[in-house]
Amino acid sequence: AAAAAIIAVGGGGLAGGIVMSHHTSPSATTQDNSDLVRGTDTATHVSAAVYYSPGQSGTRMQVQVAGIPNGTHCEFWVTTTTGQHLWAGGWMVNGSDDGNWYNASTTVPISQLRSFDISGAHGKILVKVAANS
Repeated sequence: AAAAAIIAVGGGGLAGGIVMSHHTSPSATTQDNSDLVRGTDTATHVSAAVYYSPGQSGTRMQVQVAGIPNGTHCEFWVTTTTGQHLWAGGWMVNGSDDGNWYNASTTVPISQLRSFDISGAHGKILVKVAANS
């Protein structure tokens, strides 16, 4: 049930490389072994859920979005505990009304994540979700 995958490579540093793909539900493995955080922005009416867990070389994430119209280009960002705001991927919203799920990964260790956010056109933040501390 996976759609086309977007493979992006960051410019090095903590951003590293990420892989994002689209699907309709998170894997059972991700749910069982992950932290889950959720957030809603009352101004944009956008909500997100992020499952995240340690990966082989950083953090694996599954991101669900709702309230973003199909055809919207989104950017996914992580903010570290030191305040670095790092691009971690992007996608074009294309899915069902009950939310879209996207796989992501970053080389930032789980212990160094402060938050996640999704931005739309012109960098406008649509929703921000705090990581568990």
